[in-house]
Amino acid sequence: MRSFWLIAFLKRLPGPAKNIASKLAGESGVRASSFLFIFILARRLGAGGFGLYSTLIAYASLFNIAIEIASTAVITREVARRPQDGEKIVCSAHALKAALAILALLGIHFVARWTAFAGLPYVMIDGFGFVIVSYSLIDYAGFLLAGRSEMRHEATLRAACRSVIAAGGIGCLIFTRSLSAVALTMCVSSAIALLIAHRMLRRRFQISRFALDWSVMRSLLVSSVPLLAAYAFSLAYDNQDLLLLKHFGISDQTIGFYGSANKVLDVLKVVPFLLAGAFFPGLAKAQRHADQFRRQVGQLAVYALLFAPPIVLAGFFFAPWIEQLLYGRAFVAAAPLLRLLMIAYAGIFVNYLNTYILIAGNFENRLLLGAAAACAINFYLCWRLIPTHGAYGVCFALIATEGLYLIYQTSLVGYGLLRPKTAS
Repeated sequence: MRSFWLIAFLKRLPGPAKNIASKLAGESGVRASSFLFIFILARRLGAGGFGLYSTLIAYASLFNIAIEIASTAVITREVARRPQDGEKIVCSAHALKAALAILALLGIHFVARWTAFAGLPYVMIDGFGFVIVSYSLIDYAGFLLAGRSEMRHEATLRAACRSVIAAGGIGCLIFTRSLSAVALTMCVSSAIALLIAHRMLRRRFQISRFALDWSVMRSLLVSSVPLLAAYAFSLAYDNQDLLLLKHFGISDQTIGFYGSANKVLDVLKVVPFLLAGAFFPGLAKAQRHADQFRRQVGQLAVYALLFAPPIVLAGFFFAPWIEQLLYGRAFVAAAPLLRLLMIAYAGIFVNYLNTYILIAGNFENRLLLGAAAACAINFYLCWRLIPTHGAYGVCFALIATEGLYLIYQTSLVGYGLLRPKTAS
């Protein structure tokens, strides 16, 4: 009965609000299961074990660049604009993503031999690598449904699949403190989750045959090229902090403290993710109509103002309680780091929305310069500040970089996309 009333409530909401509410319902399930896993992992393995887990995840995440050779955002945009070709687009995208996922897994395995992870068991490296690749493929499957504006089905798919993976890790942690066993169990759970996602997509897109279309594949790859380099820089930007801390010999315990604060930030990124996902199909369709496009961006800005300031203030002032509640009393030492990261979150929030506005407006070519500059500036600042300030140096670098990136992207949106064109 409660489910019936929830569905009836969602159907009565206006378009963007309905999309946001649907995505929020699903994302709550995703984040709840993920947080429960992190909660148990941190308490069972301590700051040192959590630090090792965080660096392994950061390492494996770098190889998602291979999967994004066929950009998920471009595929979503094409599904939204060409619903009549949905079967061909999905089958072609599936073939691309499967091949690229194998490439990513091979990279994770072989590159590890020349990194600080060379002495670790390969079951740990490859297991978490498969989990990260599975996360990327599940998000891709969800975005396909979002392209059709099927936000409720997208939310169901992502929540169900991510919960299956988290459940495997949680079940293993109940019986063991071995990170290798956790990696292996979550690897098996990830395979099950991918099968669930595949079945749901087949039903929703009514795929009766494997309609591979080489022209569609070529079109997706060509359209993805401008975004690929930008994504590569963004991916390095998001993960180089933990790897640089490891490189400079910062202890696993300190990395664990920083990782706990950074994980809170990752969870809070779900808010701009939900907003962008809810508005992106509408923005993509409205791209050719300037007034309608500006209206959509204006609505998105209103939602951003409603969400961002309260989240930043709450995270800043309640940082010690958040760390203690999620990870235990020992992690209260990470509260100053979380407060600094919350300052950076304000820029991250708006930058995330700006990125999807620019992609919807066919400005993906302009993202490369900003992403490259942000990655290089952040790397340089981390390199200079970590030896003298440790984990705090990473936070200072992120604040500075996000501020500069915010200026760049906002100018692109304001002066490139939204400014009315004057007749010559």
